Amino acid sequence: MDACSRDPLPEPRPPVSPSTPDLEFEQVLATCLEQMERDGSAALHAICASHPRLAERLRRRVSLLVAANLLDLGPSLERLPERLGDFEPLERLGVGGMGVVHRARQVSTGRDVALKLVRPEQLVFPESRARFRREVELSARMHHPSILPVLAVGETDGLPWFAMELVRGTSLSALLVELRRRFPDPARIDPSLLPEIVRGLTPESLREDSGFQAGPSWRAWSLGAARAVALALAYAHGRGVLHRDVKPSNVLVAIDGRIFLSDLGLASDPGESSLTRSSSAVGSLPYMAPEVLEGEPADARSDVYGVGALLYELLTLHRPFEAGSAASLMRAILSGSPTPPRRHLPRLGADDEAVLLRALAHEPARRYATAAELVEDLDHLLARRPTRARPAGVFLRALRFAQRRPASATAVGLGALVLLAGPLGWELNRMRTLRAVQEAYDKEREARTTSERHFRSALSAIGHVLRDTATHELEDVPRMQRARLVAIDRALELLSELERDRPDDSDVAAERTQLFLSRAQVLYDLGRLDEAVDEYERSIAAERALSGRDAPASARRNRADTLLLALRGKAKVLQACLRYSEALDLQREIVRLTRGRCAADPEDAGGKRDLAIALADLAESHRVVQGPAPARPLLEEGYQVARELAAAAPAEAAFAWAFGRLARDRGELELELGDDELAWRLVTQGLEALRVASALAPEKRFYQFDVATALVVLAEVELARGDLGRAESGYREALALLDALVQDFPDSTRYRRERANAKDLLAIALGNSQGRFHDAAELQEEVVAELEALLAAQPSRCDLRSRTALAAGNLANSLNNARERVERALELAERGLELLEPCRGLETYPIAIPMQELLLRYQRALALCFLDDLVAAHEAIEAFGAGVGDDARMVRFVSDLWNEWILALRRVEPASELRDELELEPRARMYETLRRAIDLGYRNLEELRTTPALDPFRGDPELVEILETIGG
Repeated sequence: MDACSRDPLPEPRPPVSPSTPDLEFEQVLATCLEQMERDGSAALHAICASHPRLAERLRRRVSLLVAANLLDLGPSLERLPERLGDFEPLERLGVGGMGVVHRARQVSTGRDVALKLVRPEQLVFPESRARFRREVELSARMHHPSILPVLAVGETDGLPWFAMELVRGTSLSALLVELRRRFPDPARIDPSLLPEIVRGLTPESLREDSGFQAGPSWRAWSLGAARAVALALAYAHGRGVLHRDVKPSNVLVAIDGRIFLSDLGLASDPGESSLTRSSSAVGSLPYMAPEVLEGEPADARSDVYGVGALLYELLTLHRPFEAGSAASLMRAILSGSPTPPRRHLPRLGADDEAVLLRALAHEPARRYATAAELVEDLDHLLARRPTRARPAGVFLRALRFAQRRPASATAVGLGALVLLAGPLGWELNRMRTLRAVQEAYDKEREARTTSERHFRSALSAIGHVLRDTATHELEDVPRMQRARLVAIDRALELLSELERDRPDDSDVAAERTQLFLSRAQVLYDLGRLDEAVDEYERSIAAERALSGRDAPASARRNRADTLLLALRGKAKVLQACLRYSEALDLQREIVRLTRGRCAADPEDAGGKRDLAIALADLAESHRVVQGPAPARPLLEEGYQVARELAAAAPAEAAFAWAFGRLARDRGELELELGDDELAWRLVTQGLEALRVASALAPEKRFYQFDVATALVVLAEVELARGDLGRAESGYREALALLDALVQDFPDSTRYRRERANAKDLLAIALGNSQGRFHDAAELQEEVVAELEALLAAQPSRCDLRSRTALAAGNLANSLNNARERVERALELAERGLELLEPCRGLETYPIAIPMQELLLRYQRALALCFLDDLVAAHEAIEAFGAGVGDDARMVRFVSDLWNEWILALRRVEPASELRDELELEPRARMYETLRRAIDLGYRNLEELRTTPALDPFRGDPELVEILETIGG
C-alpha cells in the first residue's frame, strides 16, 4: 500500500529538528496543507505520489495534525476544544504553515473573533514557539487600518493562542484560484463580479451584505489592493518590523472591500537578532526574493519583492516564476528576470509593467528602496502620472506636457498631436485604438451569423471596450473628456448596426440604456446641460421600458441601480439648470426608491450610502425652494447614516466621501441658520473625511473637487467667526486644488465655475472684511472675465448668467467702495441686469435672482450718485426702493442711497438756496426709510455710528434721535 494511504495512520512521532530547515519539504508541506483544506485526503495522496522521497515525512506531519485535532481528513475527525480562555471555538476557518484559525465567540462580550492556535508539531521547536510569541507581540504593536489588531492573548493546557479581529471575507489566494477558474484570460476579468465572488468564497456563517464596490477596472482594484498591502508594510517597516512572508494567502479581502495583511509569524524585529539574523530562508518560495533564497538577511526590499510578486499574480493570474518542482522553481527565481507580464496580459500598460519589473528586480539595489516608494508609484499609476520606474521619455514628456499645459504645448506644435493622436489612440484604451476596436467588432459581426457566442462577444466588445473605457477608465484621465464622448458615440453607432438583427434582444436594449446614461454623464461633465437632460431622459425611459421584461434577479437589480443613477443624474443637471422645483420631485422619488432598497436589504451598505447622498441632494433643493427648515431633518438623517458607514469601514473611500459630503452640507446649513460654532465643527469634520477619501482614492478627481468645495465652505465659516487669516488661507488652498483640476480637465465647466466662485469669495473677504477693495477688484476682474468666457460658449445657461451677474455685482461693489473706476461699476451693474433678464422666475442659490437684481440696482444707483448724475440717480433710487419690500437690510440700503444722493447734490451745488430746497425731500426720505428699517428690525448701531456717509448729518436732531432709539 502507498505510504500515504488513509489507513492506517501510525502513532505520531515528534520530528527531529535539523540543523538547517529543509526548504523543499516545508514548501511541499505548505502546499499539501492548503490543498487538503479544499480536497481532504485526496490531496494528501496526490502530493505523496508526486513526492515519494518526502512521503513518509509528510505522513508523519499530517498524523500529528490529525491527532492534535488541528486538521481533519473527514467529518468524523472534527473535534474542536470547548473553551480557550474567554473564547468558545465555533468553526475552523483555515490552516497555515504555523497555525490554525477558528471563528470563536468571546463569552464576556458575545462578539465573534478570529482565534489563532499554533500547530502541535510546531510547538516542539523552540523557534516556533518564539515565532508565535513574536507574532503576538508584533501584531499587538501594530495599529494600522490594513493590519489586524490583536484583541487577547493566552495559553490553555500548553496550547498558545491569540484572538484578533474577525475578517468576514476570504484570502487573496482563494480569490485568485476562483478568478483563474472563471476567467482563463486575465483581460476578461469583470470587476463588477468581485463582490459576488468574495461573498461566495466567504464561509457561510460569516456572509453579510456590504457596499463593496470593486471600482472601474480589475487593474484599478489590483493596484489598490497592492497599495493597501504596501501601505501596511511601510507602516510596519517604520516601526522596525519586516514581514518576510508577503503572499496572497497572507492577504485577506473583506466582504466590505477592505484589504488586510495578516500572519506576522515570520516577521522580524531588529531586537530579536537570534531569530532574525539566521541565514535560513523563511517565507513562501514563489514569493521569496532571490537574495533571501541565497541565505542573505531579508530587508524592506525583500518585502517589496513580495508585493511585486503579489501584484504580478493579481494582474496576470500567473506567478512571476512558474515551474514543475520546487527545485526548478528555485533555479528560475535565482536565474534572473521573471516572465514578462505582457506575455500573459498583452494589454498591460508600459508604466504598469515597469513598476512590476522594478519591484521584482533580481538585484535588491534596483528595486524600490522602501515600501513607501512603491506606494508612491502605485499612486502615480492610479492617477496615470509618470512613475519612478518609468520616467517619461521625450515623447511621453511632450505628451504629458501638452495634457497639462495645452496653451504652451500648442505654441510648440505638440498640442495638436495630443488632441488628435491621444484621445483616439494611446490614451483611449492604452493598447487599442478605435480602429482596432472597429476591426474586432467587424470580425465578431461576421461570426455572429453562425454563432450566438460571437454575437455576445460583439455586444461585450461594445460595452466593455468602448463604454467601460469611456465611462470609467478614462473618467479621471486628464484632457480625455471629449475623447470619452467620441468613444460613446461610436459605441452607439456600432450598437445600432447590431440591433438591426436583434431588435427585441433585452441585452442589446440594456446596453443602449447604459450608453445613454454614460453619454449623459460625460455631457454633464462637459457642461452641456440641455443635452445631458435629454440623454438622462432617454436612459430613464429606456430603463422603465426594460423593467417590464422578465429577467434574472441580478439583472433586475442592475436595472434598478441604473434607473437610480439616471434619476439622480437628471436631478443634478436640473439643479445646475436652476430648475430646482423639477429636481425636487425627482429627488423625492429617488429617496423613496432608495429607502425601499434599504428596507429590502438592511445590511446593504451601498444602499445606505446611496440613501445618505439622496437625502443630501433632496435637502439641497429644499433649501432653494422652501428654505432651510425642511432641509435640516433630511441632512441630520443622512449624516447619521453616513457616519455609521464611515465608522464601520474606515478604509472605504466611498463611505468617507459620503460622510464628508453630509457633514459639509450640514455645516453649510447651520452657517445659514446662524450657528457659526456648530457650522465650524461640522464643516471641519466633513473636510477631514473628504481628505481621507481623497487619500484612499487619489485617482478620483471628484474627491479632490469636494475637498476644494469643503475648504471654501470652511473659509466662509471662518469669516463668520472673524478669523480672516484662516479664511484667506482656506480660499487659497481651495484655489490651488481647483487650478490643478482645471489644468487637467479644462473642458469641465463646473471646475472652472467653482474656481471663479472661490476666487470671488476670496475677493469679497479681502474687500468687505479687510477693506482691501483695490486688491479685491483686481481678483474680481479675473473672475468676471473667466465667467464671461464660459458664458460666451454656452449663452443659454442661466446658471452661468446668474453667476456672472453676481460676480459683476461684486466687482461693482468693490469699485464703488474704493471709489475707483466708477464708470466701470455702472457698466457692470447694467451688464448684470441684462444677464438676468432671460432667467427671471428660475430659482438659484445662494442668492435668488430677484435679490441679485435688487443688489445690482443698488450698485447702479450708487455709481450714478458717485458720478453726480442726479437725475438718473434719483430715478435709479426710486426703482430700487420700489422693489425692497419689508427686508430691513434692503430698506436700510434705500436710506443709504438717499444719503449719497444728498452728498452728490452738495458736490454739484456747493452752496445755494436751490441746493437747500432740493435737499428737503431726499433728506426726509432718508430719515423716513432709516426709521422704517429700524422698525423692521435693523439694529446695526455700529454701522450707523461709523459710516462716513452719515458724518455730514451727525448734528441733525433726527439722526441723533434715531441713534438714541437704537442705543436705548
